[in-house]
Amino acid sequence: MSHIGRNIKKIRSVKGLSQEQFANIINVKRASIGAYEEGRAEPKIPAIMEIANHFGISIDDLLTKELTVNDLYRFDIFRDDLQQFGANNLLPSRDVTDLLQIPFISIGEREDLLKSADVPRFLGSLPALCLPLSKGRSYIALEFGADDAPGVLGQGEIAIASSIDLDDVLNHEGRAAFLIQTEKDIGCFRVLRHRIREWRLNSYAENQVVRIVDQKLIKQAWRVESVITKNVSRHLHSGLDSYDMESRLKALEAALAKKS
Repeated sequence: MSHIGRNIKKIRSVKGLSQEQFANIINVKRASIGAYEEGRAEPKIPAIMEIANHFGISIDDLLTKELTVNDLYRFDIFRDDLQQFGANNLLPSRDVTDLLQIPFISIGEREDLLKSADVPRFLGSLPALCLPLSKGRSYIALEFGADDAPGVLGQGEIAIASSIDLDDVLNHEGRAAFLIQTEKDIGCFRVLRHRIREWRLNSYAENQVVRIVDQKLIKQAWRVESVITKNVSRHLHSGLDSYDMESRLKALEAALAKKS
């Protein structure tokens, strides 16, 4: 019997990846990862090869051996991070950069996003931006208008944000910028705990309370990774990174050079 389902779960745990993020790495649906981990299905050969190549693990070990944390520690992709941060830190931070096509939500399409009953299908129908980003995450690009997101994003600026599970948002309480979509609107906020299952949404720059929301009313959350802007100086002290295209392209060139 193959051990790959349990090994996928162990790799995700050590790497700190959600099922959706792992699915994006090997180009399958999120539900497939759950099926693999529960033993209801096994990945096909292309997916197995992608796992082996991405994480530096032999196909033989993936299929025939139940991997331990010690085994994963010996694989190169984990080693540098573990040596740097200590043997008990098992959340490697190395990102694999690739050119990704991500859906672009213009100001004119915001209303359609809010009305959509099937957000993934809607996002798949949008025009895309091609940007060098960290592989294994699901991104959106959201354009802002003059009246959006008080104090942090201005007219014509674009937030590049990665999908995050709602249960993980408060792990970054008050420290990160999030795009929060409710049934009525979407904006850029700091998120803090108010009461059990209630969030306090603060404007990012001024850190003033905008409103209190029940978590069950939140449809989706994305963590803002960077901002495409014509006014870099406005963001230097905001806690948000302006989109550094040059450095990301250099990282991508280096990664492609290693593959060739």
